[in-house]
Amino acid sequence: MTIFKTIDDTEWIVNDDYSNRDFTDSDFSLHDPDEFENMAIVGSCFYQKKRDGSAPPYDIFPNVANVRFLNCNLDNVLIKSGMDISDDGWNRNCNKVVV
Repeated sequence: MTIFKTIDDTEWIVNDDYSNRDFTDSDFSLHDPDEFENMAIVGSCFYQKKRDGSAPPYDIFPNVANVRFLNCNLDNVLIKSGMDISDDGWNRNCNKVVV
């Protein structure tokens, strides 16, 4: 188990299964919320390419009460209640497909 400590001394358990990986175009909406609850995800990419017929943001995570994304790319991903993204992360909604 890895611990991430923020500057205000808050400690987060790092979710090693989802940290420091590329999950481009992955959908976790049917996953058990307990896989994400009360943890931090660090340095991962969850970028979603624009889909035909629908505009971003895309809902790819289950409803969770407390998950923090640190230094993650969440472009085109819907950030819902219970989810928090750090200032060093990305969450833009792009209307163009990047090839």
